[in-house]
Amino acid sequence: MLRSDRSLAGFVVLLVMAFVAPGGVSRGAAVEPADPIDGRWNWWFDYTPGLIVQVEANLVRKGNTLTGKLSWGSEKKREAEVLDGKIDGRKISFTIKWKGIGDVTDIYSGELVNGEIKGTIQRSITRSGQTQRHDFPWDGVHIKAAD
Repeated sequence: MLRSDRSLAGFVVLLVMAFVAPGGVSRGAAVEPADPIDGRWNWWFDYTPGLIVQVEANLVRKGNTLTGKLSWGSEKKREAEVLDGKIDGRKISFTIKWKGIGDVTDIYSGELVNGEIKGTIQRSITRSGQTQRHDFPWDGVHIKAAD
């Protein structure tokens, strides 16, 4: 390499470094949202054999707390607020309570991995003084980031 080529190469490196922010993201470039949990999520689960339910959730992170609302059902639309939502690194958990064929409590726990939440829904249904428990796999997909 000729001396002038080295000077030009050094200048180009300095020029590139001047326009690149720490972390390798160029100034003015679109940046991924800082929190991949915020926004709209969808997931499906087998409620009973042959009945697959689609759930839509709008989740919001506030520090280590998770809030939001879930909705599901086609004929009879249901909604529930996120209760006791927690975030610990990639792990998230929350509870919803609603009235169905009894008093229903769903405890969601999972881990955020590549824009998906994989985990378990622990459902308790209490009616006539009896409680039944069921576990369902939970695989949530991030549909839209928060506005």
